[in-house]
Amino acid sequence: MFAFKLVAFLSLFCLVHGQDYYVHGQYGAVGNGVADDTIAIRNALAAANHSNGGRVIFEAGVVEDITFTNITLYNVYTCISADMNFTWSGYNATSKVPQFKNINFNNVVCQNSTYGWNLNGLNNNPIQLNTNNIQLNNVATPIKCSNAYGTCDSNTVKPSCPVSTSGCVASG
Repeated sequence: MFAFKLVAFLSLFCLVHGQDYYVHGQYGAVGNGVADDTIAIRNALAAANHSNGGRVIFEAGVVEDITFTNITLYNVYTCISADMNFTWSGYNATSKVPQFKNINFNNVVCQNSTYGWNLNGLNNNPIQLNTNNIQLNNVATPIKCSNAYGTCDSNTVKPSCPVSTSGCVASG
């Protein structure tokens, strides 16, 4: 079961500019930490795929214990993006600021992108993530990062892990 506490994930994979697909408001995700929102997420991803791109947005709440493995992205604006620097008031949201906890990326390849990483946590609510075997190829700005922590395997994340001195994920 792919149950998780969600409704925040503001486009961990930000696809090409296009239509936005809201997991909670349009596809019925509950995001209460109990309900299995897998079907809503899959339907939003399928809709973006069938329209040749767009952003799948988890509006606000908690995204926790998710692993992305064996993914290849082509011609996207941002390969991996988690941004908490906003508030959400739509769809009767109970949590106005998204949270990302224990998000794992393994074996991700990104070709031709404007940004590789866009990790933007908050001082009192940082992003938690772990990365292994990430390849960013032909990416204009590889790293944009603040207030994120976790692990990054510097031997397998290329061109580099986010720098720990910038308040970002530590290399290890």
